[in-house]
Amino acid sequence: MAVSTLQQLENLERRLNIAVKFLQPDENPATPPHATVDRREAENIVAKYDPSMVVRVREVFTEMDRIAAKLKSVIGDLKKLQEEWRLYASDVDAFRTWLLDRLSLSALGGRGNALASVRQAGERLQRLRHTYRKLTQNALSVDPILEKLDEQYQDLLYRLSRHEGH
Repeated sequence: MAVSTLQQLENLERRLNIAVKFLQPDENPATPPHATVDRREAENIVAKYDPSMVVRVREVFTEMDRIAAKLKSVIGDLKKLQEEWRLYASDVDAFRTWLLDRLSLSALGGRGNALASVRQAGERLQRLRHTYRKLTQNALSVDPILEKLDEQYQDLLYRLSRHEGH
């Protein structure tokens, strides 16, 4: 879930960057001429046909600058959101690795104070759930990977508590 969400966010970021490049002039000589709007050229063309429209052309370019600035702000927010999703995905992977280690130790009979350690991991799982809800703005969806990890966690907790009860 987190990986596909990240891919969608990255795709959106690419599209927004293309829009910004079109809306704002580019001083880079390597940029193809059709990739941006040359403001002076546009003013000159309009002035040849209707000089009174030059003011309107300038207003349009000012509006394009405003929209480009807003898009840049959205892109900045989007990058922050992407980083939060990357951190979430990394935390889920770290929890998965930890859980698989504990499951294999449990299968091998290594117990020690495993139950206390596993119970503490429940808080970590809750934090992951909270982060997911925050990232999805409390959407009703659930992260299927996190749900699977929760099932494995509950199974491990049950096995360890049952073993300690004997």
